[in-house]
Amino acid sequence: MKRVFTLLAGLVLCVSPLVLAQPEEAPLGIFTHAATLTDGFAFPEDQSYSNGAYTIIASGNDVWNNSDGAYYACKEISGSFVVTADFEWNRMVQPEQDFTAGNEWMKMGIMFRAEADNAASQHAYAILRRDYGTDLQWRDTAGGSSGDSGLIAKGATELNTIRLQRSGNTFVAYRKQADGTFKQIGSHTNDT
Repeated sequence: MKRVFTLLAGLVLCVSPLVLAQPEEAPLGIFTHAATLTDGFAFPEDQSYSNGAYTIIASGNDVWNNSDGAYYACKEISGSFVVTADFEWNRMVQPEQDFTAGNEWMKMGIMFRAEADNAASQHAYAILRRDYGTDLQWRDTAGGSSGDSGLIAKGATELNTIRLQRSGNTFVAYRKQADGTFKQIGSHTNDT
């Protein structure tokens, strides 16, 4: 069976309201827990934090449709927030492997997740795809279908820095430009 690698662990932030019923205790940098959803997995030796940088190797079938398969690290915070992070794809398990090989929807990013250990949880997710295209994805209700703002290809002056902002039930995703400004890539309000 072919594995699709999604770099979620340590790159995803779970934000309140958050139910931490059965997440794994797996501190990594600022993250206090890790969660495994359906077929997601990662080995502790593949996760590291040093000098403000996280290295994560993890797997899962996707964060999309009605249920997710992923592994990620998370931390509970409450209220409105702005989270900004720089991302870079790295070589996977085999050093000679081309990180752009495999599933075109391999992705990493910053996520709000209502329930850390519920594979069908409501969420909003600012992503960078393996080709560095960006998108804002969401699931408005637990077990409901997924939606997105539409994939945007990486522009010549765009960096691999994304931002997810939450104000009430509205989520806005941004991408950093070479001049230091942030360009909006999507916005979504969850009315449920």
